Amino acid sequence: MTNRLLPKFCLTLLITLLSLHTFAQTNLAHDPTKPALLINTVAGKSDISEYKLQSIVIGKTRRLALINDKLVSTGDTVGSAKVVAIDRNSVILSESGRKLTIYLFQRGIWN
Repeated sequence: MTNRLLPKFCLTLLITLLSLHTFAQTNLAHDPTKPALLINTVAGKSDISEYKLQSIVIGKTRRLALINDKLVSTGDTVGSAKVVAIDRNSVILSESGRKLTIYLFQRGIWN
């Protein structure tokens, strides 16, 4: 009787191990909804970890962005930068006379 259970046990174990491997592989894949950490600058370079764009809300009368856990609108400051514009997928900041564009998503995700 145990001889008949051994192949079933091995098959069940193999399927379990393969599904765990597949699950681990999918968790390592890139998340396209995760905000991009890159900051594109018009002039000069900035510390890419300084500004993290987390969300953008555009209403009929105002535009808001969540940057570094702070809700800001055009004209507000975050860190040492002033919010110049809030667009559908990006925010333009002005810091020390240079403009920084931070994107909500990587450019390949939104066309």
